[in-house]
Amino acid sequence: MKKIYAFFAFLVIGFSAKAAVADNYRNSYGEAFIFVEGGVEFAVYPDGQFDFYFNPRHTGYSVNIATPHVNFSYNSGYNYDPFVQYDDFGAVIQIENVPIYYDYYGRIIQAGHVNISYNHFGRLSRVGHLYLHYNHHNHFTHYTGYINRYNRHYVYRPWHRHYVRPQAHFAIVYHQPYRAHYHPERMGYGLYKNYYKKHHKKNFKRSYYRPGDRVATYHRGRRSTAQRDLRETNRYSEPAATRTRSNVNTTRDRRPYQLRDTERSATRKAQVQRRESTQRRSTHYRKERATVGRDETRSRRASAREVKRSSRQDARRSTEARRGSAVTSKRETVKRNSRARGAQRAERAQADSRAEASSSRGNKRSSRGRG
Repeated sequence: MKKIYAFFAFLVIGFSAKAAVADNYRNSYGEAFIFVEGGVEFAVYPDGQFDFYFNPRHTGYSVNIATPHVNFSYNSGYNYDPFVQYDDFGAVIQIENVPIYYDYYGRIIQAGHVNISYNHFGRLSRVGHLYLHYNHHNHFTHYTGYINRYNRHYVYRPWHRHYVRPQAHFAIVYHQPYRAHYHPERMGYGLYKNYYKKHHKKNFKRSYYRPGDRVATYHRGRRSTAQRDLRETNRYSEPAATRTRSNVNTTRDRRPYQLRDTERSATRKAQVQRRESTQRRSTHYRKERATVGRDETRSRRASAREVKRSSRQDARRSTEARRGSAVTSKRETVKRNSRARGAQRAERAQADSRAEASSSRGNKRSSRGRG
């Protein structure tokens, strides 16, 4: 009887736990934060690990969920190899056309256009525009905001409670920055699909390095001497095309990310060209202004020199005129003085002659009187 009671007790506890998990997911985000990006449903855990479910359309492959206990997600064991690209450490770096990026420790930091970040304790702090808050014991308390305009609210789906973390021997999150100098290489999904069709029957899966292993050579990426710049992943932004919200079964803009990146690259190139053209125009304008300024300066200097030259000439002329008038006046004065002296001498000569004449007449009279 005790065994029967214990068996029923375990059943009740199991059902209550499942009901609690289901209620937790129905009311809000559960253990993982779930969102849909590029037709892929991601479930991101607070430590940076994730699981995903992908239901491809118009690709020649299909993924269906027959019962709630069938393996359907990546970590539960479903084979998504026709759509998934791996790097040298076995990390999923692209799902069809949705790129995935990791930080130095193997934590997911971007899925498509959704950026993900962590706090100083290594716990999830932001998913898109959804911010997670913790207390001073680093225990999660609540969240604010929403992931993006296509994932404003959590939408419960029955399979959400079946998402799981990867098994320990498949986990890529590591306590050392083993990916700091590693650059994985991706290819467009069209090229990858052709590659998979040709090689998936010939031992397609190779052995992968584990975090912390000594790496001899890389086959799906390269190593750089400088640390990888994590800001490079932010070159992806929200797509401009209109998409409908919510789950995997909704219609979404499934244009390849490479095409969107090409459009953004063309837009950036046009912006750079416009900026360079504006800079060239502004440089040309500044040069013209500098030339005009130099010409105006030269003109002003030439005008100033002309004014100075003319003023010097006028001063010289006035000085010469003053000198000439002074000389002329001196000459006239000399002439007047000489005429005056000549007149005085003439007058004295006349006076002398008259005096001599009168004296001679007096002498004549006196001689006549004597005679």
